Amino acid sequence: AAGRKIVGLLGSLDRRKGLLNLLDIAQQLASQNYFFVFAGKFGRNSFTAQQLAKIDSVVSAKPDNCFFYFERIPNEAQFNALVNICDVLFAVYTNFPYSSNILTKAALFSKPLIVSNKFCMGERVRKFNLGIAVDEGDINQYINALQQLCQPANEREQRNFAAYRQLHSLDR
Repeated sequence: AAGRKIVGLLGSLDRRKGLLNLLDIAQQLASQNYFFVFAGKFGRNSFTAQQLAKIDSVVSAKPDNCFFYFERIPNEAQFNALVNICDVLFAVYTNFPYSSNILTKAALFSKPLIVSNKFCMGERVRKFNLGIAVDEGDINQYINALQQLCQPANEREQRNFAAYRQLHSLDR
């Protein structure tokens, strides 16, 4: 990453996970201080032929600000290591009313997230101040959220990662 802020999209990489949107962001911010990690099993059949052509074009260009690992992350320890190196986790899932284990991982490693403002994930991120919830599909909001989350940690002390971890612990 060469000292750049690391933004991670981790786990299964299919269309609903916002892969195309994060690729757009990576292209728009190519000259800025961000490095984008796309790691996890690539769900090719969730994309149209045109979308696949775009993804393949970007990946084959090997942009300096991106790392692509389109295989299943082999184990939990390696997944955790990836979460831990990220500065921000990207989890703006499209029309996804459920929760995600990425919220627990973010809380465990005190990593802020960008999520959709809809449904369960948006509610939890707002309630525990785990990051920023944005409107689905609004790339400008995504970029603004990313820039805010990468500012010095003055707000991070107000994030309630510990309460989220406790509420979703094995003991609980």
